Amino acid sequence: MDEPAEIYLDLRSKALGVDPAAIGLAPSEELERVYGVVMDLGYPEGPATLLGFSDGTTSLYTSSGWGVIGGGEHEVVAEATHRWLMVAEGMIDVFEQNGDSPLPQVGDVAFTVLTYDGPFRAVTQESALENAMSPLTPLFSAGHDVITELRQIEQSRE
Repeated sequence: MDEPAEIYLDLRSKALGVDPAAIGLAPSEELERVYGVVMDLGYPEGPATLLGFSDGTTSLYTSSGWGVIGGGEHEVVAEATHRWLMVAEGMIDVFEQNGDSPLPQVGDVAFTVLTYDGPFRAVTQESALENAMSPLTPLFSAGHDVITELRQIEQSRE
């Protein structure tokens, strides 16, 4: 596996370190605690990161430097992102509060749930998520719904 591209590391770091108030995010009736979710996927060719914020901001980055930024400008993507955050809001007790967010190992998926009380994190094997053997499977599935919507937008541009 090659070293992740600097642009990937920079974009991921900025997403994880965002101050929600500085970008106009505040608790709502539906999302009282969660303002963002970051899903890092550990692939043999390098990690990929999906992120979504409560304002609909949605991006997908790969460690090679490829990515989709601004996906949330499309209503279907923003709606999928909102559903993803709602799943995170409903299962915050599954996570441990933790400000550390290293990239996952190959075969692992790391979730960082960004809350107004600080970040919460959980890591599990992708195979457990795919086989519904993890309590994190609903969050993984909702994240993949976002990826599907992003891909469909990208394919319609081609």
